[in-house]
Amino acid sequence: METASGGYYLHERGVDLPFDEDRALSRVLSQVLAPEAPGDAGALFLDIETVGLSNRPLFLVGVLTLQSDGLWLRQLLARDYSEERAVLEATQDLLRHHPHLVTFNGKTFDVPYIANRCLHHQLPPPEPRSHLDLLFAARRFWRRFIPNCRLQTIERHLCCRERVDDIPGAQMGQVYRDFIRTGDATRIRGALHHNLLDLIAMAEMVCLLGEAGTLPARSRQEILPYRGT
Repeated sequence: METASGGYYLHERGVDLPFDEDRALSRVLSQVLAPEAPGDAGALFLDIETVGLSNRPLFLVGVLTLQSDGLWLRQLLARDYSEERAVLEATQDLLRHHPHLVTFNGKTFDVPYIANRCLHHQLPPPEPRSHLDLLFAARRFWRRFIPNCRLQTIERHLCCRERVDDIPGAQMGQVYRDFIRTGDATRIRGALHHNLLDLIAMAEMVCLLGEAGTLPARSRQEILPYRGT
């Protein structure tokens, strides 16, 4: 994709949830977001991949939105460091159209990280209208029943799915540096797949929490309107 600030690689396609859970997801999101958003059209699941943990560049922003015909995936990849600004601007544009953010640990990591990178590029920080961080709900309702509340632990114990040949998050920075150095996209495709699996796990978490009757309570702390970091 080409923008005024440069280009980036956009991968997009439809995504099917296991067991036709997209209908349950639509129902739960409607309950969670109303009256802030009519229906579920404003929800944006977001997950980022970065070169490091201390204000190093981010290289991938993955988002899921719920369309009339199911989930739609967009992955915005900076093919080199110079494309990070264009990725950030495109992410802000997505948030303007889908202002109700859903993340896992996004209040601590993803959103502050994006804000810091925006500051680096002299861009305004993201301003979602509301922010549902699923980590808070997971800790509240599941921490007594599973070893920890990491996303892949929840995926393993509650979604009953084990990842195979997945790239650990701690290796993402090296994967990207190797991609920049060699131009070999083999492992960067693995990074995109890891990002997709994180987004799918988040969508399934919403379904699980909704079916348990724990999530659609808009007065709960984890669903309060976003007030910045």
